[in-house]
Amino acid sequence: MIVEGRGFVYAGWVQQQLLLGHPSIGCFITHCGAASVTEALVNPCQLVLLPGPYSDHAISARNLESRLKVGIEVEKGEEDGLFSKESVCKTVEIVMNDQNQVGRQCLL
Repeated sequence: MIVEGRGFVYAGWVQQQLLLGHPSIGCFITHCGAASVTEALVNPCQLVLLPGPYSDHAISARNLESRLKVGIEVEKGEEDGLFSKESVCKTVEIVMNDQNQVGRQCLL
């Protein structure tokens, strides 16, 4: 189904790698699971790291940001330890901004 000339809505299964490799995709907000990270690393899209509840997700997020420098982890609230929509938006803006040093570093 075409959505007013802006794109498609597909109700079936779509191979994630095909989506991540498409030039219109700017960033991928990932829960940092092993399969998603593997598929993301072979594509040019920026990574916004929103680790899931499992300890391996948090470890993957830290390694992707600090060691591999391929993404930025979304900050959690100090009091509640939860992600806010503001922190997600801020991280997406950083990753997508070509003029921002952190966003540029992810492109290298």
